[in-house]
Amino acid sequence: EEIIGAEEVQSVPLAKALTSAKQELERTKNYSKNMRIRSPIEGKVEKSDISLGDHIGPEQELFQVIDAAKLKFQAYLSEHEHNQLSADPKAIILDGRGVQYEGKVVFISKAANPKNLSFEIEVIFDNKEDKIKEGTGVEILLSSKEMKTYKLPLSALVISPSGDLGVMLYNAGDGRAYFQKVEIVDQDENSMWASGISDSAKVITMGQTSLSNGSKVKAKLAE
Repeated sequence: EEIIGAEEVQSVPLAKALTSAKQELERTKNYSKNMRIRSPIEGKVEKSDISLGDHIGPEQELFQVIDAAKLKFQAYLSEHEHNQLSADPKAIILDGRGVQYEGKVVFISKAANPKNLSFEIEVIFDNKEDKIKEGTGVEILLSSKEMKTYKLPLSALVISPSGDLGVMLYNAGDGRAYFQKVEIVDQDENSMWASGISDSAKVITMGQTSLSNGSKVKAKLAE
């Protein structure tokens, strides 16, 4: 066949276009990658502040994510309760239904809060199975030191002139009543469990409020 004319192919501009296209593809991939929003923690979305199609900006809050796999409970003890704790206290957590779970004590304050004189404790609970909902109230039971206590009627309790709580004991040797300071470990509506009393002690449960330390009394054993 007869060749009427020919033109040299310009390959350089096509090569530049291919390189430019590859660079644009890479930029698009990076842009798409940067568009992914990742939470710094694992958990469940509790609240969303945006809707599909909304414009967002830097540092704008988008979601509230809750990680309830491990819960931390804070509680506050009185000085009396703090002094009763065992050296390595165990924690039992009771939910609103009364179901018991085992927790772990991770912090016990050594100093009282100057505002309310309470001691803070922290208990951790492994909640991977979502047994306790975050934010719910629970009751925490802590193991205490072993001590011997005696069940007495609440009415037996008296207050000394210096403000100490205790009971009046009868001394058969001289027939007199003497004040004995006690520590109340627990109590219910009518009774208390108190420590600081010996096995042989005779606690006066009637008329004790009118007695003073060393008062002469005529004792009668309760039936």
